[in-house]
Amino acid sequence: MPAPESRLRYFVAASIDGFIATPDGGVDWLQPYQKPQPGDEKDEGGWQAFAAAIGGVISGRKTYEKMAGFGFWKGAKSPAVIVTSSAIDAGNPNVVANPDPAKALAQLRDTMAWGDIWLLGGGQLASGLAAEIDSIELHVVPVILGAGIPMFAGPGPMVEFEAVTVRRMPNGLVRTFYERLR
Repeated sequence: MPAPESRLRYFVAASIDGFIATPDGGVDWLQPYQKPQPGDEKDEGGWQAFAAAIGGVISGRKTYEKMAGFGFWKGAKSPAVIVTSSAIDAGNPNVVANPDPAKALAQLRDTMAWGDIWLLGGGQLASGLAAEIDSIELHVVPVILGAGIPMFAGPGPMVEFEAVTVRRMPNGLVRTFYERLR
């Protein structure tokens, strides 16, 4: 049964200057902020609740490759569509490729049985799907990278959001939850 009402959610960490990765795609600068923190058992960062609501993933090619290096796709049980014109070999039949962002999103909704969709980077894909994003769960990391891959990279439409909650985390991150204005 398709999940046509699934929400597209951009759960993302970015530097103070708006970058999600270094110019070469590196994310090592995030490691100090991924350590268990006081309050994690209460899910203060929102990850557990977010992950429990996700029924599918849409990702760009570069993010797919970075996450493949961590073994992310091998055990994925939920469907995922990688937006790329190149062939992929995820070693998992639940992970497929589609070159068109809008068609990839529709394909994912058609194959999902339940839940919301995680927009798992990168910046170009986020720009391409900006008009479809329902919420942004932004974790601002107290680091200035100076250069890198922006959270939204490229032309896209103006889309308005409302900050619903803002919270300073024990590790120094600031978590802001935005809902799209309709």
